[in-house]
Amino acid sequence: MTDAAATSMTLLDLLDEELRCCRRMVALAAAQRDAMLAGDVAALAPIVREMEGVAAALARLEEERAAHAGFPPSPPAPLPHAGGGWPKAGVRAAGGEGQTEAEQARLEGLRAALRAALAELRALNDANAALARRALTATEQALRLLQAALPATYAANGTLRGPETARQIWTV
Repeated sequence: MTDAAATSMTLLDLLDEELRCCRRMVALAAAQRDAMLAGDVAALAPIVREMEGVAAALARLEEERAAHAGFPPSPPAPLPHAGGGWPKAGVRAAGGEGQTEAEQARLEGLRAALRAALAELRALNDANAALARRALTATEQALRLLQAALPATYAANGTLRGPETARQIWTV
């Protein structure tokens, strides 16, 4: 096996691991959605901690993949010719020369599977964000109702504060 083939195998293995992590992130986002729908706040903390761990693993894998493809550890400013992302040459470096047809087919399959997993993750994250916004809105409305129902109290400077409807005028 040549060095190019060994590197190619390593890159394919890295992409396999990235796909596994992306699928785990999709499962975690679905669990997060289920916990939010059930109102199980206690279940959210371990899910978020695991999501952070998977995100860190994905970042590490991406750095390794970029290093194998010949890119610097962190991307430079967006490139206008590449639509703001990595240059197109990175695709060739990640799976062009020195690969068998089976490896090239595996690479294309991994790329398609990664795109699908990321699209599913994006949809789940958007739905989870909408659920969180809805819950925040409901909480804010409930808080306003509760605050309006509270009786007026005195501030530290002695002035009356609170809802106007709660004030009573005492006459002697």
